[in-house]
Amino acid sequence: MSVFKLPHSLLKDINSLFHNFWWGQQDRENKIHWISWKWMEKSKLEGVMSFKDLEAFNKVMLAKQCWRLIQQLESLVAKVMKAKYYPRSIFQQAKLGTKPSFIWRCFLSARPLVEAGAYWKVENGSEMHIWKDKWIAHPTPSKSLSPVKVLDKIATVSSSNSSREVWNQLWQLQVSYGEKYGERV
Repeated sequence: MSVFKLPHSLLKDINSLFHNFWWGQQDRENKIHWISWKWMEKSKLEGVMSFKDLEAFNKVMLAKQCWRLIQQLESLVAKVMKAKYYPRSIFQQAKLGTKPSFIWRCFLSARPLVEAGAYWKVENGSEMHIWKDKWIAHPTPSKSLSPVKVLDKIATVSSSNSSREVWNQLWQLQVSYGEKYGERV
């Protein structure tokens, strides 16, 4: 479950077994539904059973493996995947490729979940694209805000280190985002 994306039909059947255990027939009589399944999926902190939505759980476990490919570059799995599927780039930019394995397809299906919650940590900024990568709170400019005119569309953070004016403009853009979304910058 943590490496393969299980088929929707299989997960539905397993969920059905859970439901039948709790609310299935007993001696030709249907059991009473005292509480909804949605309530039973809530966390234990809320005082209920905390059953998992297996499809969501499967996707989260795959995302965890993707995160390991990003963070643990020296692991054997990360080295093998990088050598085979993205030798000249990073996992976030990897393509499906020709004749991909089932595991690789599973990892790529979970990559959007990782991307939705991941941000770059600014260090030297050599691989971080200013407009493409998520390194500020809201990376997609709204229609009312225009991108900074000084920077190229594929500019990296390190390529603009020397220009104080550029960084001042980026800071103003971030402040504008914060004001729009009600965040402190």
